[in-house]
Amino acid sequence: MPFRLGRRRNDSGSTGSFSTATPPETPGEKDLKDLTAEPEEIERGNSKLDDTKHEGREETEEVAPEEKAEGSKSKREDTIESPEDDPEQVIATTATASSASFSDLPATPKPDWADDIPPDTTDDSSQIKTRRKLMLRDEEPVLYRDKYMAVSKTYLYIFHYYMPSGSEKAIPLTQIKNIQTDKEAKITDGQFQKWGSGGLNLWWARDFGRWRNHDLCVIVTVNHGLVKRKGFTMEDLEGLDILKKAWRNAIGARESEA
Repeated sequence: MPFRLGRRRNDSGSTGSFSTATPPETPGEKDLKDLTAEPEEIERGNSKLDDTKHEGREETEEVAPEEKAEGSKSKREDTIESPEDDPEQVIATTATASSASFSDLPATPKPDWADDIPPDTTDDSSQIKTRRKLMLRDEEPVLYRDKYMAVSKTYLYIFHYYMPSGSEKAIPLTQIKNIQTDKEAKITDGQFQKWGSGGLNLWWARDFGRWRNHDLCVIVTVNHGLVKRKGFTMEDLEGLDILKKAWRNAIGARESEA
């Protein structure tokens, strides 16, 4: 069967059909002129277009950094104008206010206990604080002090006296009846009264290693309280001599006043 070309359909029912009722527009003279132009003219026209594009790009690049710098500068100025946004200015303002507030504060008053007679016992469990108190007592200079005890003109201080708190004890020298060493009191190293905390007859300060380094073990007898004998440790004989001398002076001063 021979192949025949049939008539094209204009109806829209067939897929892929198109209408040929309106012919395409015919090219104008200008379009024909562009199509028939020489290659040199085409290249010349393209180079003009490229030059115009490059000039516009250079102008944009020249203007962009200036605008960017001005914009960042104005933004930075706006940020620094507010003191709340400037950390350095806030710190300076705070430091000025703090110095002014500190200058307005009154002088630190002298502690009450610096001028008063210390109590018989203190609740302070720190040996460092006790020594600091002694140093602040201008009217009561410390005559002798070691890691176990201290003595002034009117008081004997025994560190780590109470258990388990370890607070110190202050004994007025005028309340002491006798001062002696453990050898004078006939207490040997093997006795409980030497290394133990003590009992109703004798109470030792919390110095469990007192017999190891050949330190002096001293016992003072007071005229009041349930436990009248109180033991503690001293580092050398010089301190013991100073304690006895201060005790005699305090007793003599009391008798002279009486």
